[in-house]
Amino acid sequence: MLDIFNKFKVSRTSLIIEQICANGKFDLQKIIPDHSLLTWEITLKFSQSNKNAAQPKNNRKTKTKYDIKNIPEDWLSSESALNDINIIIQNLEISNVTQDKINNMYDAFVNVIKTEMSTKLSSKVIVLSDGVNNKRRRCKKPWWSEELTELWNDVCASEKIWIKCKIQNQKKFFRQVFVNKRKLFDKAVQKAKRQYWYSMQEELSNSCGNPKEFWRKIGKIGVGSERQNYIPMEVKLDNGHISSDKDEVLNKWKCDFSNMFNRNDDSDVNICENDVDVLYDDMLDCEISVEEVFNVLKCSKKW
Repeated sequence: MLDIFNKFKVSRTSLIIEQICANGKFDLQKIIPDHSLLTWEITLKFSQSNKNAAQPKNNRKTKTKYDIKNIPEDWLSSESALNDINIIIQNLEISNVTQDKINNMYDAFVNVIKTEMSTKLSSKVIVLSDGVNNKRRRCKKPWWSEELTELWNDVCASEKIWIKCKIQNQKKFFRQVFVNKRKLFDKAVQKAKRQYWYSMQEELSNSCGNPKEFWRKIGKIGVGSERQNYIPMEVKLDNGHISSDKDEVLNKWKCDFSNMFNRNDDSDVNICENDVDVLYDDMLDCEISVEEVFNVLKCSKKW
């Protein structure tokens, strides 16, 4: 921060009066204060801000996601990767330990890892959502609408303004704005839910005369469908890799279940051969008397 300030100067009041040619106009002993004026120059760089401002608002951010479940056996074992890593190690050993050099070495190592990932791992590009259209996140909510999306975005924007504000008076005002917009959004959500369920009830009432149509609409309601846990369509192969191919998954399941239920080895089957040897005990086999039950209940009440 200090590098943006330069030409710092302390100017006395009498010197400022001389510079503006005001000598003789004021009584220097009565009205001139004994304070001095501090001046300096600030150098601000707006190149990055202008660059960001020039970007279009609809510029989508992307992220490359790599499949780290299937790491090949020759990971970081190629000649180029080993040479780059050895060079980084040698530079660390012979160079002076400073924070800048450590940061540069770390960046170089990260570049080696990124190059190896781009070369040997499968990847896909993911578009990061900026929250402008939240309807995609609520595809399972049939009562959601574009109006609710706009209200929700207003709530998020007002919350960010409230959190980032540092001035106490304005912070209270922005918090009140956020609370009002949140209440408006909650009311709109409840209204949309009521309208949706009323329309569903009306459709069910109108289809009572047609049992087939009635039960078809009941099935579309999908009560509890969001709570179903689906079995992932992937298996771990014998070589340790994770496969999501449907044919490989089904074949793996078939083989595993076949081996489980069609075992030919009887070594694990424990056969009890002494079932005919029944042991008798007069004290344990005798009937339980009423007096014995009474004594047990009496003792239990004491506790």
